[in-house]
Amino acid sequence: MYKIKNLTKKYDGNVIIENLTLNIKKNKINSIIGRSGIGKTTLLNILSGLDKEYSGDISDFQGKKISFIFQDDRLIDYLSVFDNLKLVLDDEKNAYDIITTALEKCGLQEYSNYYPTKLSGGMRQRINILRAFIVKSEIMLLDEPFKSIDLKLKEDIKKFFVSLHNETGNTCILVEHDIDTVIDISDNINLMSDDKFKLKKHFDDLSDKKSIAQMIREDI
Repeated sequence: MYKIKNLTKKYDGNVIIENLTLNIKKNKINSIIGRSGIGKTTLLNILSGLDKEYSGDISDFQGKKISFIFQDDRLIDYLSVFDNLKLVLDDEKNAYDIITTALEKCGLQEYSNYYPTKLSGGMRQRINILRAFIVKSEIMLLDEPFKSIDLKLKEDIKKFFVSLHNETGNTCILVEHDIDTVIDISDNINLMSDDKFKLKKHFDDLSDKKSIAQMIREDI
């Protein structure tokens, strides 16, 4: 279990997060859902180390290898798909085998030498997700990674993400405002309130997805 204890974040005198305490289960997809603009991305920035101006205890996350999947894919357009993936690898000796095997998993091996500008949005997002997984991080942070994907492709890419997670077993923290997404892929769900980003409800048993989705819709 990773623990966030009494986390507080202020910005320009305004309290964004106040005394947040949250448990994150290891090797699970832990979702954090709430309205846009209430502090979800701020929390990920703190956990990743991008934002160091806060009070509270996140020591369980410090020193861990963390990967981050942003809303936009952040691929470098002047590098090939292969070189975009190679950038995150420490193991240069085995980079070719690692990347080739990874691309085969998403059916994009023939696009290894393509530049991102030549790929569709769905392809770019698959590469974005793949890049985070080949880092072999202990913790993966996801900031609404399915947001900009066409609805017809979203289901396939969610399944792709879950299959990679099942294979690697890393700990995922997904922030979302889309109820269907968290219901589909989460192991547990934390529903956050608009009031200084506090935990409103926690759902650990997701067997009755229809009822949970309805409860979240009533509260969000």
